[in-house]
Amino acid sequence: MSEAENLFLQIPTPDVFSFNTIINGFARINNAKALYYVRNMHKECFKLDHFTLSGVLRTCGILKESEMGEQVHSYIIRCGYDGSLYTGPSLVHMYGNCGQVDLAMKLFEDYSIGKWSTPGRLLLLNSMLSVFASNGYNIHALHLISKIHSTEVMLDSFTLSITLKICINMNAVRIGLQVHGLIITTGHHVDVVVGSVLVDQYAKFGSLEEALKIFSGLPQKDLISWTCLITSCVERGSNQLAFSLFREMMSLNCEVDHFVVSIISKACAAISWLQGGEQLHALCTKGGFEMENATLTSLIDLYSKCGGIEDALKLFCNAPEKDTICWTGIIAGCGYNGRTDEAIQLFHKMLESKEEQPNEITFLGILSACKHAGLVREATTFFEVMQQKLGLKPSMDHYCCMVDILGRAGLFDEALQLISNMPCEAEETIWNSMLGSAMIHENIDIGKLALLHLHMICREKASGYVSLSKVYASLNQWEGSAHMRELAFGVNMKEPGKSWTELRN
Repeated sequence: MSEAENLFLQIPTPDVFSFNTIINGFARINNAKALYYVRNMHKECFKLDHFTLSGVLRTCGILKESEMGEQVHSYIIRCGYDGSLYTGPSLVHMYGNCGQVDLAMKLFEDYSIGKWSTPGRLLLLNSMLSVFASNGYNIHALHLISKIHSTEVMLDSFTLSITLKICINMNAVRIGLQVHGLIITTGHHVDVVVGSVLVDQYAKFGSLEEALKIFSGLPQKDLISWTCLITSCVERGSNQLAFSLFREMMSLNCEVDHFVVSIISKACAAISWLQGGEQLHALCTKGGFEMENATLTSLIDLYSKCGGIEDALKLFCNAPEKDTICWTGIIAGCGYNGRTDEAIQLFHKMLESKEEQPNEITFLGILSACKHAGLVREATTFFEVMQQKLGLKPSMDHYCCMVDILGRAGLFDEALQLISNMPCEAEETIWNSMLGSAMIHENIDIGKLALLHLHMICREKASGYVSLSKVYASLNQWEGSAHMRELAFGVNMKEPGKSWTELRN
């Protein structure tokens, strides 16, 4: 597009065709320059046509430029283009992307009254369907799909793909199976896009075997279909299967991008496979996307979790741009590799840079680093900075981390004070942490208190009684230890199962 723009700027007197070409070129890549050139076109007193307006509306929707979208809508009404094959669906889509779903629905209802050709009507229906799906109006979307299916309008690959994605979002297994049947009867099962979403659906529903079966039956396997299946395998913990698929993908000379590499790097990190991570790093360097933010962060995380913290630090230092995710990854990596001092130094550098501010996950990483090193004062300071200076609200994970730090240091009064000041009720993890700290310091009173809360939260778990039994035993209080063992045994006792006949009797 930069070369196209340079050529456009050399035209002495651009006409409508050249303006439309440059505008739609930038619109296709969702670049705001499309809006800049449409303003220039309007200033030059050229009349904007259907092609110009549809591209501009698409860009306004993607970039959430609702104000300009409304101006374009006014222009469309003045010129009499309202409700045409090109501008009608584009307007519905634009308002939906800008979050104005009610207005998109009103336009859709108004346009539906008019006389549309079959392709035009499907285009309008698909635009509304896309708005519902992207804004989480899943039930509305299903009603619209049912309405489309009951008419004579033939569903296309876009309609079916969106429908499958809605089924995934709602975890609607039964409806997903029905849509699959419809896809087969309409012959869309050979479509690459529909097939890729089908693979994703079955994998998300937990049926990797069915996903693999559909994948193997696809006449063409593009990057999206490979990535969907590999991603699902990693999410399900089937890392070896993900590696096998990735190797097959490479052997077929399929295109590889930074996204699929990031997914495979997560699989390497999950099983601490450093050699595989190094090979993946070499692939990134060869492919030229080593320094892309998503790939870089994944590699830093991979090396950190595989014990290669030096390589992770080297990657971080050489990064041309460091976003919050990148900073968070290296800080957390230093923390769980025992490099607490470096984690704290990096955190301070991040604060001083003022380019990228730490978020809740960054603070969880630095607090975890302090926990591993037993740094109470530093952790308390960071916890205060998080709330007072940056205005971030601690989650249950942050509180649990702080309670663990204070408890391990034997500061039980401070830990209990923190628990009482929490905006919500303490969960099982916090009281388990207090029970663990009580065991370390052989504090029966705190152990009893923690066990009391654990008993109220989860009555069917015996682990707390066993832990407190060990505390009694360490203090040679054998009666208390035996009593806790009896309680643990009582919790583990379950009523024998009964048959349906016995229940009726």
